[in-house]
Amino acid sequence: MSKSTQNFKNTKPVDYCDREGTISTSKKGNDPNGKWKLAYPNGETLSSNFGYFLDEELKNGSIKCFFLDDSDEKWIRKTMKLSGEEGEDLSEKSEELKAALKSLTDFVNHRGYKRIYIREVCITSEKSSERRRFFAEEVLEIIPIILKQQNSRIQKFNDLLEKYSQE
Repeated sequence: MSKSTQNFKNTKPVDYCDREGTISTSKKGNDPNGKWKLAYPNGETLSSNFGYFLDEELKNGSIKCFFLDDSDEKWIRKTMKLSGEEGEDLSEKSEELKAALKSLTDFVNHRGYKRIYIREVCITSEKSSERRRFFAEEVLEIIPIILKQQNSRIQKFNDLLEKYSQE
């Protein structure tokens, strides 16, 4: 077993679909939709990066959805020096913050390590193997992030490929 594989052998996927949670929304400033949070009884909360953008910013499709947990929210407040006050206007958030929140890849490039959450769509089917569907674009974005977090040799190979493709 490689050294990087040993570091992650205790990693276990958590199925949030089987947990009961409470959804809450907050409306801030001139944002009509507000920000939603999904709180679980064990104290964990998840929210979307979309809560940091106004509708006009989301319409052009350049922002990719990903989930933030409590540690991500704390990092955002600390690093970007946000007060988190209820009256805070989303349009006044720094451009640096918005650049970091445009995609999971951008966020990881700013923050470093991050717990990864994958959106799932459950469909009705008689076969259990056909019940779960994931967004392919999101999974393809996550793969290189995980490989990088694990210091995988595959990442080094991909870096070499990218280097030679640019020449």
